[in-house]
Order: sequence, then structure tokens, then C-alpha cells
Amino acid sequence: MAELSSLEKELMEKIIARLSLTYVDLSTLSSDTPLFQGGLELDSLDALEIGILIEEDYGIVVGPSERDRSVFGTIRDLAQFVQHNLQRDAARL
Repeated sequence: MAELSSLEKELMEKIIARLSLTYVDLSTLSSDTPLFQGGLELDSLDALEIGILIEEDYGIVVGPSERDRSVFGTIRDLAQFVQHNLQRDAARL
């Protein structure tokens, strides 16, 4: 079980607060924890909320072609997407 990086932990703290995931214990999560099936069991509305959070907090617009498992698969996938795209869309906001 891979320990959360600082960005992964930051993202999960924001997601837990935003989605009111009171049942989630951050200490039990790993980088490989799935966001949806078999993991946190999030749904499509949660994915939209996460997309809004990423835009508001990191200046990244998650485009329709990016709304798939390559970005929303695991905590690691989401953090890597944010890390690789920081300030990519800042000029459009």
C-alpha cells in the first residue's frame, strides 16, 4: 500500500471536505485507492464536483476528453493529472 504524497493528501483532504465524506478515514487511503468502483465508491455527480474543485483550487479545467479513468481512476492518477497540468488553464479563468 503506497503512502499518500503531499499532493495526494492535499487533494483527498479537499475532496473529503467538499463531498462531505465523513465516513472516509484519510489514514486508511493509499495512492492506489480507486476513487470510484471498489474504492471510495464515488459517483458521476461527485466526479463533477471534483472537476469544479480542481478548476477553482488549481486553475485546471478538466475537459470532456479527460473525464475518464486515466484521470479519475485512483488518487495517484488524479494527483498526477493536477501536477502535470498546474496553471495550464490559468489564463482562461
